[in-house]
Amino acid sequence: MYYRELVERGETVLLITVGTKASRYFSKRNLAVKTAHNGMISRLQFGDAERLAAELLEIYLSEEVKGIEFAFQEFVSASKQQFTIRRLLPVEPQWQTADATQEDVADGKPEYIFEPGAETIFLALLPRLIIGAVYQVLLQSMAAEQVSRMVAMDMATRNASDMIRSLTLLLNKMRQAFITKELLEIITATEALNK
Repeated sequence: MYYRELVERGETVLLITVGTKASRYFSKRNLAVKTAHNGMISRLQFGDAERLAAELLEIYLSEEVKGIEFAFQEFVSASKQQFTIRRLLPVEPQWQTADATQEDVADGKPEYIFEPGAETIFLALLPRLIIGAVYQVLLQSMAAEQVSRMVAMDMATRNASDMIRSLTLLLNKMRQAFITKELLEIITATEALNK
């Protein structure tokens, strides 16, 4: 389990759960949960993601933690959901490094000038990026949960149909055996009277 790996490395782990099952899971294992957000997934609103993102950002900025990671069921397709761990903070840039940008400028590609400045724009967009990432994870979890429910209901329906078929066959066999037994009794009684 990823939690054990972190603890074995000497990391202090704060758990913030979203959903009743996650809260129950960790409380049964006597692991302290810092904050539990129960019932959020069933009535998910964008405001919930904003509040959770603000809480996570406050914890991160207060230097309580080195990083924030989400462990969740990611929706891949209707037949597949996979357990995923995604880093939220610190934000890892997914664009070219500064060295690559300088090479591009040397090759004659344009250099971009940001107004009011790259740092100001970054600081304005960072909270929105975090809120969007939190909302995406919550939506992925909700979709995976709904698909799991759908698959469970489909399996229950199939099992019930199989059970109905099996019981109907058994009932028909029992009825036929009863009818056969009655016919044999009538035939035996008729032959006894004819003698």
